[in-house]
Amino acid sequence: MKAKTKTNYSIRNILKVISLLTDRATPCDIIEFLEEEYYSKSMKKDIEYGDLDLTHFIRIFLINKNFLDENQSKYVELRRQVETIKTVIEGASKWK
Repeated sequence: MKAKTKTNYSIRNILKVISLLTDRATPCDIIEFLEEEYYSKSMKKDIEYGDLDLTHFIRIFLINKNFLDENQSKYVELRRQVETIKTVIEGASKWK
């Protein structure tokens, strides 16, 4: 039985292939981002974003997107409450 070889579909490698196919350089802000680190709870260590497998990166993105979406709705509700309080305070100050 032939041993499986692990294919590295890291973001960094995928971008290298895209760069070769399109004959365009990867933008410097993307390269800088690839060097930033993400703490992997499962591996218990920091990993550069560029070394992440594409599917893992998408999962990280989706988890963070869900977190941001939840907090966005909380933020909107708090802003609405602050505006209501401001209106009440401004109305009360007119009666002095």
